[in-house]
Amino acid sequence: IDKFAEAVSHGVGESVKTVATIWTRVPTAGLGNGQTASKLQDNLYWYMGFAAVLSVLIAGGRMAWEARAQPARELGKSLITLVVVSGAGLAVIRLAVESGDAFSDWIIKGSTGDSFDKKMTGMLAAITTVGGPVGSIIVIVVGLILILASMAQIILMIARSGMLVLLAGILPLSASATNTEWGRQWFQKTTGWMIAFILYKPAAAIVYAAAFELFGESKDLIGALTGM
Repeated sequence: IDKFAEAVSHGVGESVKTVATIWTRVPTAGLGNGQTASKLQDNLYWYMGFAAVLSVLIAGGRMAWEARAQPARELGKSLITLVVVSGAGLAVIRLAVESGDAFSDWIIKGSTGDSFDKKMTGMLAAITTVGGPVGSIIVIVVGLILILASMAQIILMIARSGMLVLLAGILPLSASATNTEWGRQWFQKTTGWMIAFILYKPAAAIVYAAAFELFGESKDLIGALTGM
C-alpha cells in the first residue's frame, strides 16, 4: 500500500494540473456564426414570426375588450425584447461564454503556479510518511477522486455545451410571445437556465482554484482533505 501510495502521490503531483483541469479546455461548440445555434434559429424563424403575429392579435383583442392601453405597452416591450434577442442575443451569449472560459483558465492557472506539481507531490508524500497506512490509503483515495472528478467535469462540460446550443436556438422563439403570461414564463425559464449554464464553468473554476490553493499550501492531512 505504501509503494502504491507513493506512486499515486508522484503521479498526482505531476499530472494534476493537466488531468484535474482538462475540463476547462473543453470548448463550447455550436455557438459561432453559421453554426448549430444560428441554424436552429433560422429553422424556427417562421414559428417565431407566427408567435409574434399571434401576440399582436392577442394584444389588439385585449385592448378592444379591456378598453385600456396596458396591453399595447406590454406588446411594445415584447416586440422590443424580440428585436434585441433575435438581433444580438446569440452574439451576447457567445461573448459571455468566451469571457467565462477565459476567466476559468486564468483563475486556474493563477492558483496552480509554476511549482504546484512539486508542492502537491511533497504534500502527499508527507501525508504518506506521517499518516502511516491510513495516510497512504487517504492519498490513494485523493488521487482517484481527482481523476474521477475530472472525468465527471468533462461530461458536464459537454452536456453544458449541448444545452447552451439548444437554449440559444430557441431563445428568439421564447421571446416572441412575452406579452402573454405563458410566453413570459417560458422566456424567463430559458434565460435563467442559460445564465446558469454560462456561469457554471467559471463557478466550478473558482471552486477548483480554492482547492488547488489549499493543496499547494497544505502540509498536513486536514488541508488535503479540505482541498479534496
